[in-house]
Amino acid sequence: MRLYFSLLAFAAMLPAQVGYGTLLQSLSPIQTAGLTAVSLPGNPSITTNEIVALSQGEPNGSGRSLFNAQSLGLLFGDRNGDGFPFDWPDIDALEVVAPPPNTLQPSPFDLRFSFGANVLAANGSTLVNTGDIVRLTGIGTYAIHIPRGAFQAAIGTNAALNVDAYAELADGAVLVSFAGAGTGNNIINPLNGQTGNLLSWTGADVFVIRPPFGALPALFAYRQSDLAQVVNFYYGGSYVLSEVSDIEEQPNVGWVSNQTWDPAGVYQGGQRPRLLWTVAGDENVFCWSSTLNPLSTSHNFYALIGGTTGSSMGYATNLGGYRVVADALAIWPRTMTTSTRMTIDASSLTPTAGSSIYFDVRSREAGGTFFELVLSGTTSPGMGITLGTNGFMHLMAPYTDPLLLWSISPAVAPLFITGGASAQGTGGSITFTLPANAAGLALVVQAVRVGNGWPLSAPLFFKVL
Repeated sequence: MRLYFSLLAFAAMLPAQVGYGTLLQSLSPIQTAGLTAVSLPGNPSITTNEIVALSQGEPNGSGRSLFNAQSLGLLFGDRNGDGFPFDWPDIDALEVVAPPPNTLQPSPFDLRFSFGANVLAANGSTLVNTGDIVRLTGIGTYAIHIPRGAFQAAIGTNAALNVDAYAELADGAVLVSFAGAGTGNNIINPLNGQTGNLLSWTGADVFVIRPPFGALPALFAYRQSDLAQVVNFYYGGSYVLSEVSDIEEQPNVGWVSNQTWDPAGVYQGGQRPRLLWTVAGDENVFCWSSTLNPLSTSHNFYALIGGTTGSSMGYATNLGGYRVVADALAIWPRTMTTSTRMTIDASSLTPTAGSSIYFDVRSREAGGTFFELVLSGTTSPGMGITLGTNGFMHLMAPYTDPLLLWSISPAVAPLFITGGASAQGTGGSITFTLPANAAGLALVVQAVRVGNGWPLSAPLFFKVL
């Protein structure tokens, strides 16, 4: 049972806020018992592993989806050989790298992931371990950004590590926290500055891992006792902090001393970044303070998600507005305009020949905005064709794709333009009847906002059965 009493006592005094940039968050597949529906205004159904975003200075309810699990699955590819690229695993940790110049929204290729379970091939072999950090490289391709073995070497353990929280620092080092507890003999001991001692760690401890990864020993950046003093302030002393679900460097602020865990100044002269984190079973984003009183800083919460009258993201559920569980956290170091957050949903990802299908485009563009759907039967290698900086930056089809050319031709293009967006920013298409001979047809569909830079949504795949 989650303890909200102390937290909610402050919710009325603390307005929802994002301290800097844009907060990215994903929901865990493990939610409170009885929860069957999660939504955002204009986003009628938020699924687990969907990445949503809220920008600095935006009011409650402004959270919008960036990428749903089906879009990410398309980019990850068909791993189990069933012909459907919906094999997107459970996101356990999320990070976003430094943005290219002038980009207003991260693409999936700017993200780093860890997964909650091993990714298996059709033959049962393991493709991605829970301890690997993965990045997407293009349609159906991925790369191991940091292998689990590098973390094992840095910690000094043979345990099957599960990366539960991950963040990258500007100097090339990473912050990482692992699920559960363990021991390692390659961690720098803060008592003597040496390694070789079998030190214990918990799921609420945060390590610094320095490059070259696996060649240098790990050291503690934060420990459970550090983070617990902030969390317990809100939840009360009966709450036991056993696991952080994701972490991030707090942007746009200075670092603080790490004298307790790095008295020898092994890393950055004994400094550590201020930390943002979420705890297991919750969605609020806590902020580390250099003082013992969490309320004395400018952002005691980096983002107050939960609350009795709604939430900053705008989550609503069948159990009340504040009961969701997050499992991933990242900060995009810029604010996003209304036209940069677009996602497309299909009424069915596996429709049958002769049945009906329609599409909803979710956006922050409210009140009369129109979206055009573009279709393709093939996809470009790599990241697709770069079109611009607003919204998703890539058209996942070659210009010569015949279906794309057909769907944007003047004769049929009006059929693929949605109705005007609702006050919440959702525009719906007409209902299409699939031809009776369309069985086996696999299509990629994207939404393009008509005008205002023509931003794109992330792609969506569906296959006619």
